[in-house]
Amino acid sequence: MGEATNLNQLARQANAYGFGMIADDCRSLTARISQIVKQI
Repeated sequence: MGEATNLNQLARQANAYGFGMIADDCRSLTARISQIVKQI
């Protein structure tokens, strides 16, 4: 649930400020989601 909330927040920020401003956060969240999927 927390990861989905983070994803929504990043999408809002990308729309407001442009993707370049949040690219690092997106990469970190992508890595975390991948780890969770592998554990499942």
